[in-house]
Amino acid sequence: MSNDKNGNQQKQKESVKPGLNSQGKNDSNNEPNSKDPVTEEHLKNFPERRGGSIYHTSLLNDHKSQREMCEYQVLSVIKNYPLIKLLERAMKAHGCELDYRRHFSCEPCVGKMTGGYDIFFNQIVVCSNKYMSKGQFMGTIGHEMIHMYDACRAKLDFTNPEHVACTEIRAANLMHCSIPGSIYKGTTPLYRWSDTQKECVREKAFLSLIASLPELDHSEAYKTIDKVFERCYNDMDPFGRHIQNFKDSLYAYRERFLYGYP
Repeated sequence: MSNDKNGNQQKQKESVKPGLNSQGKNDSNNEPNSKDPVTEEHLKNFPERRGGSIYHTSLLNDHKSQREMCEYQVLSVIKNYPLIKLLERAMKAHGCELDYRRHFSCEPCVGKMTGGYDIFFNQIVVCSNKYMSKGQFMGTIGHEMIHMYDACRAKLDFTNPEHVACTEIRAANLMHCSIPGSIYKGTTPLYRWSDTQKECVREKAFLSLIASLPELDHSEAYKTIDKVFERCYNDMDPFGRHIQNFKDSLYAYRERFLYGYP
């Protein structure tokens, strides 16, 4: 990695998201988008997002205590995990400063998901009724913050399969997949260890893409991912590297100044 700070800063300012039709960053990170892309699938998974309700079945914790515990854990992750702090600083450098009370919401969800990004309200949803370890919380928040960061630095169209595929590839690559992890989870076998990272990213991005655009045919989803894969896989902004372990995340955070992130 080059130690020429000014050169890296200039390169960072001139770069655009390779898998997207970038037009520059959004005018504001606080205002919702003019067109609400919400679908029936989104309403089913996040019923309270647009005024619906969910039936609470927990006998041990009521909705209020679940929300409070979720908010406590979210704040802990935001304050203590290097990658999340780096994403926050990168967004601020692009003119999209985070307000924890405005841009994060803990609420109950339906289905297997643990969180989501509401592009219309520019808000990250964390499922308060799902049990998650701190590591899972970090993965959920980090995944959705990649989407928020991409929406900040490039004009994302979340109805465009290529745009969605690209940001899902980046989120899987930067926040979830590693060679040790993908072998352990069985994403790829040991005899194909050199492909483990890409196979893990490809499969996770596919599942996220069809969850975001359920009307998309599965074969078309794979074709879309293949079309943008190499460009988006190699776009590691703002980390500048593949994160294989916690030490990598510390290095990425310490070297943030090389990319113009104070």
